[in-house]
Amino acid sequence: MIGRVIEVATPARLSLADRQIVVDRSEADTLSAPLEDVAVLILDNPTIALTLPLVTACAEQNIAIVGCDQRHMPASLTLPIEGNSTHTETLLLQIEATGPAKKQAWKQIVQAKINAQAALIEGVCGRADKLRRLAAQVASGDPTNCEGNAAQIYFQRLFGEDFRRERFGDYPNNLLNYGYAILRACVARAVVGAGLHPSLGIHHRNRYNPFCLADDLMEPFRPLVDAFVYRIWRASPDPILFDRKVKAELLRFTVSDVSLRGKSLPFLAALTLYTASVRRFLCQDGRKLQIPNAFT
Repeated sequence: MIGRVIEVATPARLSLADRQIVVDRSEADTLSAPLEDVAVLILDNPTIALTLPLVTACAEQNIAIVGCDQRHMPASLTLPIEGNSTHTETLLLQIEATGPAKKQAWKQIVQAKINAQAALIEGVCGRADKLRRLAAQVASGDPTNCEGNAAQIYFQRLFGEDFRRERFGDYPNNLLNYGYAILRACVARAVVGAGLHPSLGIHHRNRYNPFCLADDLMEPFRPLVDAFVYRIWRASPDPILFDRKVKAELLRFTVSDVSLRGKSLPFLAALTLYTASVRRFLCQDGRKLQIPNAFT
């Protein structure tokens, strides 16, 4: 079962019954969904309550729980402590992964990200020769910061010359922030499922960040989120109310198809194969990551 992303945005009590997530809404019908059908559970109302059996069952099923703040932006991420039967063995191997291996992995990730950016630009704006050249120039560890140079070109091509990608910047930065946060949750879930520890990054290193590896591995999929934000922005260039309709449109990226080795796969299924290849690369001397192409 691939799993899906479910958002609860009204006052409700969530509990567990017969391996189902039961959403008891005080002013509406009670809803339910099988645990095995859910990958990510988003909670976006301050009055939502969860029972401990449900939280435990979500952990056992490797369901990521995302909590949103008063701005309706993801503020917390809950994952299981163990998501794989060989967690301890994999953890030790992950810790021992060599610097050169991590640098080679980062090179492949950055190249995939820039090529995905180029593909999106080519699809909506025209040629992306500079981005393609930068992708080809990425060296082990990306010492010349091709990733950063590509981002400067990419965002201004996509959203206009006046756009600045900033966490607290002008619209549509808020849409990008939300999409990236959900993407991070999806990737972190797949990381744990592969038996990897999300805090042990390939490139990102921050003593205060428990999801460094997820932040590394999500990079090639940011353009997928960008594509959905671009569609919303093109339809409404001026700032719009970030309501349930907009969020629902943005969350559609989680049910997109991506390509891997010439085959079309659902996004969440592809993440599982991707993180498994990262595990092999870091822990079993793999030669190449299997990075899905964000655009089929």
